[in-house]
Amino acid sequence: MAIKQLKAAKDFNGNLPNLDDYFTAYRVHQLPEMKSTRYDILAITDPEVDNITVKKQYKRLALMLHPEKNPSIAAEGAFQIVQSAGDVLTNPEKREAYYRRSFCSKKSKAGSNSSWSQPRADGDSNFSRARKPSPFRFQKTDPDPNNSS
Repeated sequence: MAIKQLKAAKDFNGNLPNLDDYFTAYRVHQLPEMKSTRYDILAITDPEVDNITVKKQYKRLALMLHPEKNPSIAAEGAFQIVQSAGDVLTNPEKREAYYRRSFCSKKSKAGSNSSWSQPRADGDSNFSRARKPSPFRFQKTDPDPNNSS
């Protein structure tokens, strides 16, 4: 509901201060409810990215959502969610265990090889969730998709 109110406020007056900060904080809160992965929380679309990229994305979001920098009441909780995802994905051992548990267990239940393997780029449906566009960008929806203006 808060996200809908923020979209309405953005449509009414796009120059309101800190509107994108509020939107980001509430969007991070929404992701765990949607059963998103920790990669989605850090807005990483490819689970195979290197550790440096994960750390950069974590730092960017942590700075954006830090309660001292973000005036939203939801910032502290969003910061804790991002911090939890960052703790897992920046630690190589925890990241590998998370990857095996989250992605490979689904693959083995489908009857494929149960050994650990990297996600494939050939449209494997088990990894389609990790390739969504970043959920942190405010996107105004156009009711007419054929309208090119």
